[in-house]
Amino acid sequence: MGMPWHMPGERGGDCLPAAIEFPGAGAVPSLVRMNPVKIYTKATCPYCIRAKQLLDMKGVSYEEIRIDAEPARRSEMIAAANGRTTVPQIFIAGRHVGGCDDLYALDDSGRLDQMLGLGVQPGV
Repeated sequence: MGMPWHMPGERGGDCLPAAIEFPGAGAVPSLVRMNPVKIYTKATCPYCIRAKQLLDMKGVSYEEIRIDAEPARRSEMIAAANGRTTVPQIFIAGRHVGGCDDLYALDDSGRLDQMLGLGVQPGV
């Protein structure tokens, strides 16, 4: 079954699917509008820098939450990341994908582009 698509200027989007399905994962919430990627970081963390570089290379916008600058957000990160306390912690469309190594593993498998809605064609 095809995904609902919206063309630029139409109500609902900028040529991104309203939802993407992954084998065995069900539908991921809408990637349209707002930043679908959220990343919890610290300024001097090399893994955070590396993860952001990959997202930047793909041209993906993201919401960065620096827990060293906003310490109160650390507990939010830990709760959302199922108890993980290290940075970065990365979320795509509200789904926790893990840290830097997890992000690169998704990229190596080709699933990252799917999750980000990159290179997805209507009707495919």
